Amino acid sequence: MMNKPKYSIIIPVNNVINYLPATIESIISQNYTDYELIISDDNSTDGTAEYIDSLNHPNIKVLHTISRLTMAAHFDWAQTHASGQWQMFVGGDDGLQPYFFQLADMLTEIAAKKNIRTIASRRAYFFWNGCQSDYGDVAVSYSVTKKYRVKSSKKEMYRCLYSKDDYFNLPQMYTTSLFHKTLIDQMRQMQNAKFLTYGISDANMAAISVSMEKRFLYSEIPLGWVGTSPKVLRRSDDFIKNIKLHSCCGNYRLGFMPIYFWGALLTLSDFNRRTQTKLLSKRIIENMVANAYIQLNTTDFINSNKYDYFLEFLNINNLKLERIKKKVISINRKNRILAFFYTIVFFPWRCISFVLRRIPLLKKYFIPKDCSVYVRRTEQPHITLETASETVMKLVSKNLILVELIV
Repeated sequence: MMNKPKYSIIIPVNNVINYLPATIESIISQNYTDYELIISDDNSTDGTAEYIDSLNHPNIKVLHTISRLTMAAHFDWAQTHASGQWQMFVGGDDGLQPYFFQLADMLTEIAAKKNIRTIASRRAYFFWNGCQSDYGDVAVSYSVTKKYRVKSSKKEMYRCLYSKDDYFNLPQMYTTSLFHKTLIDQMRQMQNAKFLTYGISDANMAAISVSMEKRFLYSEIPLGWVGTSPKVLRRSDDFIKNIKLHSCCGNYRLGFMPIYFWGALLTLSDFNRRTQTKLLSKRIIENMVANAYIQLNTTDFINSNKYDYFLEFLNINNLKLERIKKKVISINRKNRILAFFYTIVFFPWRCISFVLRRIPLLKKYFIPKDCSVYVRRTEQPHITLETASETVMKLVSKNLILVELIV
């Protein structure tokens, strides 16, 4: 293996012996060598530490923390041992797609030509057995389109703040995203040798990407598997207590993704007072809260502890509930008008498209470019990450997904 490989794949782990072997296999089974796989164990007690010590592979580097760390601190420490040109974190129950390196080479080449340092992709999901009570019967959810796009960081940042999208779809250097090493080094120089300074690592890295870069590359072909395991669903109170948010965010248990992301942006903006002032403006906070409230304003929410945390958040930021409710009415009215406008504008095109699809010579231009795999656990009760990857590879090969990227 080269001293400075093209890719550094970092897996910070703690007690994931039931899932980690499949995660590692999804990486080292690929016919590619220009990478380092860093596996960092944070004082596991279930055999994970012993398992990774037994691994013998030229691309694998094993680390052990001296004492128990928070998740953010562990991620930050593990990254200091990485030297790859492009880097990413992978969870101990996640995985890489079987074509990862082929796609990553294509995307990083495009990014280099466009002077872009962050890459994100569509997410594909694998649900480990035991998640049915929270996520239902789904085991695999994968979809793909043959194209990439260059997106505006500022535009996508506001979409995430206003609940139009999740920050998971921003570059966050996690499973479906890559950061260039120069960006990581730049952040460490700006933050007293620290890369991650916020309690929620993925929100922290998403905030870094949109704060530091004007554009990012987005692939509609997933780079990795986002795994969900029973371990993640049963996080302890101690784990939650150790998550430190920005003081304006209130209680972590509130569970508002836009607020997590907003807190990460505020933490980063400490060295940019102009940005911080803008993020703390009443207009932005009220719009953010109102858009989130539209989705969460249900009887279950109002009767839950989360509602108390919500009122606490309003109090911390000097917001009035009645003002938020008026905002909600205004936003709903605007959305109805826009929906009506789009219906009028696009209805003629849908009629024309309906006719054109039935003309033999033109039919090929209307073939959907999306391909997907959806597997229920009742259909395949013993499905594994490996068999899910095999199914995806058949789909990709059959539809020539990686032959070219269509702009």
